[in-house]
Amino acid sequence: MRDRLRPPVVLPRFGEALAALSRGVATLSTLRGLLLRFGLALALVAVVVEALVGAFFLLPQRETVAARRLSDLALPLAVQFRELVQAGLAPDQALDRLRPQSAALGLYVAVVSPGGRVLRDNGGGLLEGAETGLRVEQLSTDVAAPQLGTLDGPGGQRYRYGAVGLAGSQLVPSRPDLGGLLVAERADVQHFGLRAYLQPVVLGGLVGLAMAVALGLVLARRLSRPAERLVAEAQGSAFVDGGALPSGGPAEVEALADRLGIVGDELRRVRQATRGFVMALGQAVREPLSNVRAGLREIVRASDASAEERQVALQLLDQELRRLQQLVAQLLALARLQTRQVEMAQQAVDLVALATETVDAAAATARERGVGLLFDSDGQPAVVLGDPDRLEQAVRALVEHGLRECPPGGEVTVGVGLFVPEDELAPGRSARRVSMPALHVWLSVHYPGSPAQREDAQQLFDLAGLAGADDGAVSDRLGLAIAREIVRAHGGKVLAEGDAVVGVRLALVVPAAKDAAPAAP
Repeated sequence: MRDRLRPPVVLPRFGEALAALSRGVATLSTLRGLLLRFGLALALVAVVVEALVGAFFLLPQRETVAARRLSDLALPLAVQFRELVQAGLAPDQALDRLRPQSAALGLYVAVVSPGGRVLRDNGGGLLEGAETGLRVEQLSTDVAAPQLGTLDGPGGQRYRYGAVGLAGSQLVPSRPDLGGLLVAERADVQHFGLRAYLQPVVLGGLVGLAMAVALGLVLARRLSRPAERLVAEAQGSAFVDGGALPSGGPAEVEALADRLGIVGDELRRVRQATRGFVMALGQAVREPLSNVRAGLREIVRASDASAEERQVALQLLDQELRRLQQLVAQLLALARLQTRQVEMAQQAVDLVALATETVDAAAATARERGVGLLFDSDGQPAVVLGDPDRLEQAVRALVEHGLRECPPGGEVTVGVGLFVPEDELAPGRSARRVSMPALHVWLSVHYPGSPAQREDAQQLFDLAGLAGADDGAVSDRLGLAIAREIVRAHGGKVLAEGDAVVGVRLALVVPAAKDAAPAAP
């Protein structure tokens, strides 16, 4: 294994292709529902976005709304305070007169000194002594244009207020000690109603929902028509037999049609390979059955045959029945492995020792065929975790295939070693400097092979191209297919390549056990 093996083009199994086709058809048949759900999701997103945008733009306006309300309410209170004072009431009495009206509005009316300190309020002294920080001399005496601001009461409560000037004005000419009139309310009182906010949001959301649903229905209708034609064609027998899928429609449907076309090509290729395999299997079974029938006929007719002749006929019958039994056993084993009905033992298996035993057992067969059989390994263990009997079956299938296909006078070489796929170390190179978890074990069988064999090497592990093959070739390919499933069950893979330089090379690659690191040099 001096050269890196190229992964073979593996022919998908018939069931896998059918499953892929079913998934494609199911995807197309649910396209309408997916688009409708997309429209609903779009509507939900529109509502959420509208709510967030509304919160971003409208919620900061709460203070502006509250200040405008305070300014509007301060005007009549200031006018009434002026009228009461001008009528001869003291400021304290005027504040008391305004208490019912201001309390009903949640407001407090207070007078401040020229220095900006609250002298008295009509809210039970909540604001008395609070420093407003107002420059009273700059306050406007226009009650329609109060100065807005905030202050902290003696109890720590924050208030917003509107203030107008009193000192030096005609508002209260008899009280020059009064600096200004202040109308306040608690700052945590909000006048930005939830209803006023939700009403446009809900209405806009309903409009967006209706538009999104309508858009989803339009898109669904636009895509469903070509999709329905595609589904109808894909479900028909003409597509499986090679018919073309309808073209046209949106890009998504075109992409699905292309994928279904690829699945259809693979499905037709699998069906063709399956038909060839069934034909080859029928021929392989028909010959032993014909021989058994002929042997039985001879035994019945030859009543005067000697015991030796009958023994020969019985041996022939036994041989042919064994051939049939082997084919049936291989088919059952392949089916069970493909459906994962075979339990694999978990033991430490040294593939070097296993390959050595297999090569020794096949030495006599190699001599009979006039083929050389060599074993190449550096001698260090190559341990994997798996079922020793199944792994021995897989290795034996590769070796027997090499001996069968190698021309007389050629050599079959069996090699085992460690390598690291992540670093693209070619099988056979040193892996002493790499970490243990990345190690894999490779086992390869190499033989010269004819040009036709080298060309078809990548299909050796599949049951394709068996039309017209004899029962020996069918049994050989069944053995390789079984080997592939055994290796897959161990978390590995099989590889095959063939060219004029390397001949034909088959290999299996299995993850090494955790304690399978190469020994130090």
